[in-house]
Amino acid sequence: MIRENQSFRVLHISIVFVRIFLSIMVFNIWSLSEAAGLKILNPVHGPAKIKGEDASYYTYKARFAAETGSSLIFKQDECLIFDKRGKKYSKCWIHIAAASDDLSVTRRAPINMKKFAVKLEGGKSSDVVQWNTSMVDGPNGALEFRIPKGGYVEINFLWQVPWRFSPGRIKIADLVEVSF
Repeated sequence: MIRENQSFRVLHISIVFVRIFLSIMVFNIWSLSEAAGLKILNPVHGPAKIKGEDASYYTYKARFAAETGSSLIFKQDECLIFDKRGKKYSKCWIHIAAASDDLSVTRRAPINMKKFAVKLEGGKSSDVVQWNTSMVDGPNGALEFRIPKGGYVEINFLWQVPWRFSPGRIKIADLVEVSF
């Protein structure tokens, strides 16, 4: 009986290590942006809480650095997150966390704008941060970020998701595709 429990424990620990290893291997970013002169740096993701809302959110943050002058264009239904079963969530709020001096931002209507008080779960700080966000709200709408050579923009993408959400994949325009 004890030997069976030890075997079960070893098997369980092995499965956990295999899952960790696979998640590290699968957390690759395939990016067409490399060819366009953009590099994606410091990507992070995780659950977020919004002060005053009884809903669950998930966020993805990345820095887009331009080796040459580049443009990022986000249209409706181009910033997507999928759960483990493949269900798509497309209502994405976009927040500029940081940017180089010469960043140019263009908004084409229809665009919704909203301020969120965000607390990132699992973060080192208990602070709530104010995010001014925009969401493309129609087929003719777009957000465009023009980044000069050597410049950057750091963007937070925020989706409202169901409770106990488990991410499967994130796809942001033709720039980022991340599988978990």
